[in-house]
Amino acid sequence: MNDGFFYLFLAYAVIWISLFIYIWILHGKTKKLSQDLTLLKELVEDRTGKGA
Repeated sequence: MNDGFFYLFLAYAVIWISLFIYIWILHGKTKKLSQDLTLLKELVEDRTGKGA
């Protein structure tokens, strides 16, 4: 019975660790996308001559 609990704990640990890694990767991609969008807005404003 103890082996069953060990594998259950191991499965939950793998799932939670995988979930945190996935969220961390998504956060990094979202941050990069936000920076790119800010840069694009600045470039468009410079091209069109519009101020903020």
